[in-house]
Amino acid sequence: MIQSLKIFQKALLILEVFRNACLKLPRTECLSIDEQMMPFSGRCPMRKYLPSKPNPVGLKKIVLAAPYGLVWIFLIYTGADTVPVED
Repeated sequence: MIQSLKIFQKALLILEVFRNACLKLPRTECLSIDEQMMPFSGRCPMRKYLPSKPNPVGLKKIVLAAPYGLVWIFLIYTGADTVPVED
């Protein structure tokens, strides 16, 4: 994850602390995988525009969450190579 987020070097420490805190939360049996948008209007090559979202401009992330919205783990979408394809 650290290598794929080189663009976020200044925010990397904050993201890792948040991600590690999310991993310590207790899990339930029912989980959901979905995409979320983090609102962001600055300059960034990974910024996306999804008109169907409440915040259409921002950074797209893939999350594993509980049905009531609590996020357990997330990946920031950096392109087609965000998640490696297993053979």
